[in-house]
Amino acid sequence: MFDKSIISSYRFFILFFLNFPETIKDQMTSFYSINPQFISSFSYQLFIFISNAFLIIFGLFLLPLLIIYKRRRVLLFLKSYGRKFLFVFTWFLITLTPIIFVPSHISPHQGTIALFGFLILLFLPLDFIWPQLKNSAIYMLLIIFICSFWIYSSSINIYLNEKIHWIRRRSDISEMYMKKIEKLKPWIKPNATIIIGNNDKDTIVALSNEFGLKEYLNQENIKVFYASASADRSLIRLK
Repeated sequence: MFDKSIISSYRFFILFFLNFPETIKDQMTSFYSINPQFISSFSYQLFIFISNAFLIIFGLFLLPLLIIYKRRRVLLFLKSYGRKFLFVFTWFLITLTPIIFVPSHISPHQGTIALFGFLILLFLPLDFIWPQLKNSAIYMLLIIFICSFWIYSSSINIYLNEKIHWIRRRSDISEMYMKKIEKLKPWIKPNATIIIGNNDKDTIVALSNEFGLKEYLNQENIKVFYASASADRSLIRLK
């Protein structure tokens, strides 16, 4: 049976190539749906990302295709660029093939090679029609606007990553617990048991399970357990 996660992996890379944040992968509740809480909290940022993707696809790909069609140059375009189109489309698919079968481990940097194929594919119609458009002041203004909007969406992307990116989130968790452990250091015996008041994935990964505290305290015999989330998730108990 066909694995739908493969299509989801392609969706993630296409969205990322269009300047959506990496976190969009974790916010998709289905193929088309986005986490309502994310929409509520970051509605403006999401609007910017969607608008940016629309401008890129319409202004740089669909509009040149429409012009090619209206000027009745479709057959010439296919004859001149058909093989190029097939080549870069195949390039895009093949260079992502080793990655898409492990959707739980996909990361943006893995799509670097595929990005070139995607961009070439995106700009093929514009490249074909460019000699007729380069003297058009209106289209040049459109391109300048698209580029400016892309830069702005990138700044919004950076802002969002600083707020909720998993690296920032886990580093904050690690910093919080390390500060508390530092205060408890004088009372931590070589064979102590440390109980962390939160057992969610981010906390466990941020502290490298038990190995982070063992390394930080330089005590191999301590034991670290993660309890069910308490009212005070920053709680640390010693036994």
